[in-house]
Amino acid sequence: MMSAQEFLDDLISPSLGFMGGGYDSASARFLLLCTGAVESDLGRFNKQIGGGPALGPMQVEPDTGADIWINCDALHGPTDVLHFLWMFHSPNFLALGPAETNTLTEELKNCLSLPIYSVIMARLKYSMDPSALPVLTGDFDIDSDSFYQYYKRVYNTSKGATTYEKWMEKLETYKIREVKL
Repeated sequence: MMSAQEFLDDLISPSLGFMGGGYDSASARFLLLCTGAVESDLGRFNKQIGGGPALGPMQVEPDTGADIWINCDALHGPTDVLHFLWMFHSPNFLALGPAETNTLTEELKNCLSLPIYSVIMARLKYSMDPSALPVLTGDFDIDSDSFYQYYKRVYNTSKGATTYEKWMEKLETYKIREVKL
């Protein structure tokens, strides 16, 4: 299992680098690091515990992946992220549309367990929210709360099992406050 610093340095930072554009920031790195800690214990689980459909270190569900491919503006047009993600798919993948969501979801099951793919999809999910990412203040307590609120609303949602207590437990367990972003 990776340390939080390794998870950031070896997975999150390169993933954001491959995306190009304005996807990389200290706020994005912190949010993705916390998401990975809560969702998969920093990549310890590549498939959702309990038999759910979520995959990869960011625990992206195939249906969520399909929604991202169909509705994320960054995947409609010639972008760095589109070209990078395309290489993981079969040649006819980009021709799939909303009417073929089931086929799209099935193909995504083959990619979402790939760590870099999972991180990129998580970042795209967050980018689809009209609100900006929270801004890091440098105060761990304030940041933990504001980033949890954002994560819960956008990523885990009211249907998700994560609570603020679980969030804080994972951030403490993995020493997130000690990570150099």
